[in-house]
Amino acid sequence: MMISGFIGLGYGPFMKAATYQMDEGVKQGDMEAMPNFCIGINQANKSTHDSLKEKGGVVLSGADDTYTLGPPQIAFPEVKLYEERLASIGLQLNYSKMKCYIKESKKSEMYHELREAANIPEGFIEGEYGTRLFGLRAYGVPIGSELFVTEWLKTKGERIRSNLLEIGNLLDPTRIANRDIPSRQCLWLLVLNCLQFKGNYFVKNIPPQFTEELCTTLDSAIDKLMGQCFCLKSDE
Repeated sequence: MMISGFIGLGYGPFMKAATYQMDEGVKQGDMEAMPNFCIGINQANKSTHDSLKEKGGVVLSGADDTYTLGPPQIAFPEVKLYEERLASIGLQLNYSKMKCYIKESKKSEMYHELREAANIPEGFIEGEYGTRLFGLRAYGVPIGSELFVTEWLKTKGERIRSNLLEIGNLLDPTRIANRDIPSRQCLWLLVLNCLQFKGNYFVKNIPPQFTEELCTTLDSAIDKLMGQCFCLKSDE
């Protein structure tokens, strides 16, 4: 498919014309872009999956998010083979976004040697006192040690809560006096159709013993937004 069109870099008012032209393929977000990409990458993924399956591993892939599961001696060497399969169809494996995780009890000298040879860093976040909590995200869901999942959800919850309260401040009907600006109605519709569901994905995909604090954090923000819609005074 041949396409000629504007290619922009940046976002919003900072958008500017790109220094290159797009003369083939489809634009990101096009209805046909995702199935075309999946068809294109399917053979490389299938070959990798078949190779790993024979050795006791597996590949899971959702568009360009691909996860290799298996013992270190199987999974790490397969990465190089996968890179070669992708290169054969014109795609480049992005090492800068690759992460790996294994339980602490399974870490060994062989694991670290294979990991370093494959040039894949361990996934982690900073915990209290600069400690490293190991884990990674699979399709946006935290997977790792219990402390990793708990701390990640805490950080994520505070980030969502901050965004919700910022929206409430921007549309605060007690601050916007112009009656021609329907701030109260807009805020209500946002809460009704969008904002109240911000944590649902995590609640559906993570065990409830990890998500109780997340739910409480987000509920408090939604309660405050509801109070603004009805002009109720909040002590928060």
